[in-house]
Amino acid sequence: MTFPRWSAGLVMAACLFVASDAFAEAAKGENIALTLVTLDQLKGWALPEMDAVKTDGTFPLPSASGVPIKGRVGADGITISDLMSGVTTIKPGMRWEADVKFADNSTGHYAYVVEKKDDGFVLRSASGLQGTLGGKHFVLLDVNGNGRFDDSGVDVMVFEDKSTVKVGDPIQVGDDRVILKVSGKTLTSIKGVNFADFYSGGKSDPDGTLVTWNAIRAVLGVPPVKRDATLEGWGLKHIKYMEAVNTLVHPEDQKNPAYSAEGHKAGMGSCLSMGMKTAKDSYFSLMDTFFHRIPLIRPELETTGISFEGIFAAFDWANGPARQGVKYPGPLAFPPEGAFNVHSGWGGHEGPQPFPGDVPQGGVGETVTLTFPTHDKVIGGKITLTEGGKEVDAWTSAPDKPANAMFADNMNSLCLIGKVPLKGNTEYTVKVDATVNGQAFTKTWKFTTGEAYRGYGGMMPNGQGMKRPVGGGGGNGGGPKK
Repeated sequence: MTFPRWSAGLVMAACLFVASDAFAEAAKGENIALTLVTLDQLKGWALPEMDAVKTDGTFPLPSASGVPIKGRVGADGITISDLMSGVTTIKPGMRWEADVKFADNSTGHYAYVVEKKDDGFVLRSASGLQGTLGGKHFVLLDVNGNGRFDDSGVDVMVFEDKSTVKVGDPIQVGDDRVILKVSGKTLTSIKGVNFADFYSGGKSDPDGTLVTWNAIRAVLGVPPVKRDATLEGWGLKHIKYMEAVNTLVHPEDQKNPAYSAEGHKAGMGSCLSMGMKTAKDSYFSLMDTFFHRIPLIRPELETTGISFEGIFAAFDWANGPARQGVKYPGPLAFPPEGAFNVHSGWGGHEGPQPFPGDVPQGGVGETVTLTFPTHDKVIGGKITLTEGGKEVDAWTSAPDKPANAMFADNMNSLCLIGKVPLKGNTEYTVKVDATVNGQAFTKTWKFTTGEAYRGYGGMMPNGQGMKRPVGGGGGNGGGPKK
């Protein structure tokens, strides 16, 4: 399914539904219990060859006691030293079984076969985890033999009908596209979100803006926002001001006849966009960016105004009452895990600018962010984006290495923007490493782009009387209310 391409309109930062049941359901995962099976029980299955595990030194798996299992290669076989089972010598052709512990503290009992190789010995995984997904029987295989079944892109799921998929890759289950996550002896099936439905769907309100906005918030696991007629009136007053001065701007000049106190408040407390044909297009132009995306996805936002007229839009994040007692479902990843038909790029015009130098004429890659709760302490953050094992050349920023001095904490987000648009219809992998509140933190997720970025789409080009803004926006630059 293809979808229309939109670029961010000329946006400057004064940054920043009731969701349908279907979209909210997409954010939930199905947990599937797994049971152990030895591979010799899977007669007739087309199983890939297992990698050999080297046995000199420490094995790449802990025992159930948490103490690493040691192995020593002797003349006759492998001598295993395990606090749980003592010292045992396993000869070629014999099976060695071990109780292992995973990082989430779950345990499993796994089998390995000893084989002679050159002048030494190796272990080869001889067990799997079986379950049923979409009415089809499957087995998970520890391809690299390290005692884990969750190595993305390495370990595999084999179905009884002979089809094979790598763990972490999207698969089709009935009408749903799902991502598989393994933790210990549990598999979680997460529905992928088709962003084409957001881009092209929606009814009323008046063009689906609030429904779409809240559907995306539901996928992220944060509560919906509600519209306020008073704030929308203020936003329209500010739009009238921008039309009068013929430019996108946050503060209003009291000397200008078009000035109003309410319009000024709206201008200083809204994410602004221009050049789009609808409020919904304007919303997505802001979601492509960095500094304007974050206020729109944070759970603290509860009351908003959506104001649109002509080619101007204002999304109020600051002037209504904020949500109290906010709980984050965890760091907010955008694009979300498993999302597909995601924008591959945007024009790169945002003020303040989230990367150094001039804006590339051909546009930039879709912004990738991971946003932490406001009061989390995030240091040493690193974010990478890879495609086919190759790292994307990108600008990156983090809370302790902000993209722009206007936002000293980088909106408590890690951000990555490709220096050129991403490839169309391509799967990308994001990895984040950081220290959060003194603890090591790692997160990896995937998303898939839609059609290739083709330029500005519906944005009004230069030369039609509109001034292109220079530098940053007014006010406090927009960050979340604290």
